[in-house]
Amino acid sequence: MFQVTLITVLIYLFINAIFVYAPAPKLVTFKQDAAAIAAHVLGGASLTTAIRVLIALALFTSISAMIMVGPRVYAQMAENGLMPDVLRITRDTPDISIAMQAILAIIVVWIAALRELLSYLGFTFGLSTVATVASLFAAVRRGPKTTSGLPG
Repeated sequence: MFQVTLITVLIYLFINAIFVYAPAPKLVTFKQDAAAIAAHVLGGASLTTAIRVLIALALFTSISAMIMVGPRVYAQMAENGLMPDVLRITRDTPDISIAMQAILAIIVVWIAALRELLSYLGFTFGLSTVATVASLFAAVRRGPKTTSGLPG
């Protein structure tokens, strides 16, 4: 497991080094599309298009995974007493959790531009990470009844 993490970190650092060192510094300084700029410098318009498609595909798969997993996480947190009971699974699916997530997503899409949506997405992923870690601490504080399913 450690080797896989190390390889992932090295690949991440290598790709970011390419983003920073391939183009001239003035081309990427304070730019949000450093990957596309580096791709254009290294391979022209065709590599730029390929990188943009790859990034869009990666975002799409991440978002679709969160859409499927998110409501189930809310439902499980409700089962553990960490979210309101209304979010629990009612039949085979977490209906209320799915509806809540859909309504919140519609509101955000309705009131925001694309750049704002991407910012909200990053913020939401960060907030979800914080909520996950905070929930773990809350579960540990509640004692063995809640933490019996935790590894370790």
